[in-house]
Amino acid sequence: VVACYAYEYDIDKTIRLIKRLYPKINHLAFISDNTYNGLIQWALVNDYMQVSPELKATMIDGRKLSLDQAVDTLKNIPPNTAILVGIWRIDNNNMAYINNSVYAFTHVAPLAPAFSLTSSSIGYWSIGGYVPLYDDLVGRVGKKAHEILHSGHPAEPEFYVLPMHYLFDHDKLEELKVDLNELPEKSDFLNR
Repeated sequence: VVACYAYEYDIDKTIRLIKRLYPKINHLAFISDNTYNGLIQWALVNDYMQVSPELKATMIDGRKLSLDQAVDTLKNIPPNTAILVGIWRIDNNNMAYINNSVYAFTHVAPLAPAFSLTSSSIGYWSIGGYVPLYDDLVGRVGKKAHEILHSGHPAEPEFYVLPMHYLFDHDKLEELKVDLNELPEKSDFLNR
């Protein structure tokens, strides 16, 4: 192995952000799919929920649900629920969805604010979240590939954890009348 590029999700910062913007939230609907990444996200959120008994959860789990079942589950969430979007690309029937799964979820719980764990859905559904900064990854991978192919000597192993940042959809913030002064300093914006 000559390179590893990874990211770490910070569930605590994301949940604190949700509670800061929506202090009445007492329930979380978490959406994750039937992929390895979805399973990791589910495990992290599940572990977090075990130590946060003040927050109840509906786990919309793609290992157990089809997209239609997941949408029906989201329709029935209780009041004062925030949605946390992990990823949804593969359901329990191994049906693959690219971005159209987010559109299926978008309109079924219009009063529940949606946040992202991964940046998935920011820009058209989710308000934002504390997410990995993917911008630099392509350049890093390209430089490493060039080093491996053209340096003439063994490549130095590289382990890189992507930095995290607060990313928000400016249009969604305006639509939901979220006060920008309530956001963390040095936040980044889409659609501004």
